[in-house]
Amino acid sequence: MTLGSFYFKKWDYFINIKPKFFKIKGFQKGFINDLEIYQSIEVQTDMEQVSYVLPTDNKLCIYNMEFQIGDQIIPAEIKTDKEAKEIFQLAKKVKKTVALAEQISPDLISINIGNVPKDTTVAIILKCAFISTLQNPSSILTKIPLQICQFDGTIRDLFKI
Repeated sequence: MTLGSFYFKKWDYFINIKPKFFKIKGFQKGFINDLEIYQSIEVQTDMEQVSYVLPTDNKLCIYNMEFQIGDQIIPAEIKTDKEAKEIFQLAKKVKKTVALAEQISPDLISINIGNVPKDTTVAIILKCAFISTLQNPSSILTKIPLQICQFDGTIRDLFKI
C-alpha cells in the first residue's frame, strides 16, 4: 500500500517509481486521527526532478511536512506561491537539491524535488489529521485517502494531471 505516487518524466512519459519503504504511525482518539506518514524511494541515477502526487480527499489536514534527502531531514517552509517557485527555479539552476510542494487542485498536492543525486534515499514525511465518520451506531469508519474519487464516482488518474 502507498499513499501517494513518486514518479519522473522522461520525454513525454510519466514513469512510476516503486516505493522503498512505507510507514504510518499515530493514534486515533474518538473520531480524531493524528498520523505521521513516511514514504521513500531509492534513486539510482542523478535525476533532474522527481515528483510526488498525494490525494487529500478534501478532508486530510497536513500540518507538517519534511523531506529526507540522503541522511538529511529538511523541514518545509511556508512561502508565497511566487516566492516558492522563484526559490525552486533558482536552486535547480545552480544544481542544488530543492523541494516545492503546491496544491494543484482542491483534492491533490504535488511535490517536486529537483536535482536529486544518484544512490540517494528520498522521502516525504507528512504529519496529518482527519476525522473518522460514524458508519452505523456501533462502527467508526477510518479511511486514509489513497486515490481521488470525483463527485460523480469516477476515479481520477493522477498521472494525467
